[in-house]
Amino acid sequence: LRLRNRQPRGSSRASESGLKISSERLLHKFDGRTSREQSLFEFARPSASFSDSSDSVEADFESAAIVEQPQEPPVRSEGPASPVGSAIFRGGNGMIQADSDNPREPLLDKPHSHGSYKKKRKGPSKCNLFWVRRAPKFLKYIFYSGKELTSVQTHLWACIIGIIVGVVVVAYEKALHGGVFVIWHLLFLKVQETGIFSERFPAYNYNWMVATVLGILTGVCLKIVSKIEWLKTPGNISDLIEKVHTRGYLSLNHFVPMFVTSVISITSGGSAGPEAAVMVITGSIAGYIARQLMQSRFTTRILTLSGMAGGLAALFGLPVGGALFVLEVPHRMGLQFYEALGPSILCTLVSVVVAKSITQADLGGEYVFPDIPTQTWFNLFQGILSGVIGGIAATIFIFVARGFKYIKKVTNLDPLLAGLIGGALVGALGVICPYSMFPGENEMQTMLDRGHTNLPYAVAPGLIPMHYPLTGLDYVTIVMVKILAIGVTLGAGYPGGIIFPLFYTGAALGQAASLLTNGLLPGTVSMMTMMAAVESAVTRAPIGSCIIVLQIQKGFVKASTDYMAVFPSLCIGVWVCMFLTQGIPFYDEQRDRDDVVIHRNDPRLEQDHKDSSNGDHPAVSAADHSFVPHV
Repeated sequence: LRLRNRQPRGSSRASESGLKISSERLLHKFDGRTSREQSLFEFARPSASFSDSSDSVEADFESAAIVEQPQEPPVRSEGPASPVGSAIFRGGNGMIQADSDNPREPLLDKPHSHGSYKKKRKGPSKCNLFWVRRAPKFLKYIFYSGKELTSVQTHLWACIIGIIVGVVVVAYEKALHGGVFVIWHLLFLKVQETGIFSERFPAYNYNWMVATVLGILTGVCLKIVSKIEWLKTPGNISDLIEKVHTRGYLSLNHFVPMFVTSVISITSGGSAGPEAAVMVITGSIAGYIARQLMQSRFTTRILTLSGMAGGLAALFGLPVGGALFVLEVPHRMGLQFYEALGPSILCTLVSVVVAKSITQADLGGEYVFPDIPTQTWFNLFQGILSGVIGGIAATIFIFVARGFKYIKKVTNLDPLLAGLIGGALVGALGVICPYSMFPGENEMQTMLDRGHTNLPYAVAPGLIPMHYPLTGLDYVTIVMVKILAIGVTLGAGYPGGIIFPLFYTGAALGQAASLLTNGLLPGTVSMMTMMAAVESAVTRAPIGSCIIVLQIQKGFVKASTDYMAVFPSLCIGVWVCMFLTQGIPFYDEQRDRDDVVIHRNDPRLEQDHKDSSNGDHPAVSAADHSFVPHV
């Protein structure tokens, strides 16, 4: 809603000819906007005309919902706030904007030169990507026809996004692994050569020293980001879920802060994984491309989810599992953004091929599991037991993580101080048990083979003595300390995910259950079921968790082992754990989609049941507009 004079920008007086905007033209201006944007303007419909005097512009708003306020001078680039209502405010570019998270991304059109009112252009929107505008006509016809993308064009753009995010994820991985190698290997060797470590000052003190210093640096980054009015946070999974539901994309402004902050926090030894950073980075890239193509929220969401899936798949080399996991995370019980399934899977395939081609790595998983015994009907009951144990562990983790977040919220800690305390606690837990440090992606093989594979970045044994091979009590200790480490990392505000930290915790929990029962629960089956159960209970992604557990396996000790034999037990354990923890969500932003699904509290459902019992036609038919996706 823009009240702008016909004089050039900077003019001190209003135009004598006046400014006339009809209500029909106003409604036509906002035709096709999202329901959230329309709701901001439904309460304030202007009358047929605006009267313009030499000093002010007066509007007669025919609405009883607006509290009458004194008239203000006409809207200019440096004038006072608009009297329309508190839901509309002035943006930095001199125009009225709807209340959004980022004032730099107005929901209305951009201002035109000289402050003139420009009529809405008829015909298709113009693409803002210069390399698309300058492409030959036959390429434009294939990739972009000047309007909403077709199904074929959406899949083609998913392939393009897959190529881009594959390259970006490889660059992120290089930066992350390079930082960890320099700090925890090269720098440690240099410090050790100085002779600072001795019997009185053991080498495990290096853990808390580095974690504290890098924790302060992480706090500095968070402090700088918090001072940016239109950013506030580098981004996280909760914010990403909310943006996917509401507007379908995440701003590209999160790219650099998330990239830098996550690399520093993971290098410090924090237990939050890189998957959240990758999903935010790649999702913001895909959302930016969709917005430059002038697509609706419906198509923008499809491309954004495809970019997120491609990034997660390129990070772990999990094409199909990454797509299913990303599509399930926004909801609490199953996949609902079904229209994004095809483009997401295609994007994951392309991104994995691109990433593996650059790194010259083999396709497939990275971990070797112990062999699986012959599966019997008893293993189905083992899946139920694993689901119960995994549900208990997931519940403990959720309450621990919530507790640390609540402490930070109540104390209102400054980001710099939170980074200092968080780094010190992470380092202290690393001194007690080095198995608690880092997300667990590189340390997973150590859990699977009972310690025969050394921890890649452990500088010294911890205060708690461990046995080799690891015993059941050792695994219980690792589970407890790891849950505390993840809770501290997230509570301190470190950006990161929980996918591989929870897989790591589930593997240790499965080994503990197998060893403490003296082999009654086979180790490999117990590990796989609890990995998927703990993951699905927290992230609410059952199918994606099962597929990822099967895809991360490089092989077994015996080549003849059929790992698909454990799939029934895997599914049983996951769904048992899901139902046990359905009332304890970790992400409050997870919910049903609001553009197609009728919610359970919709009054029309009760009428539908009454009509169905009487043999009449249902009250809610397929022709109802609420069933039509908002495009």
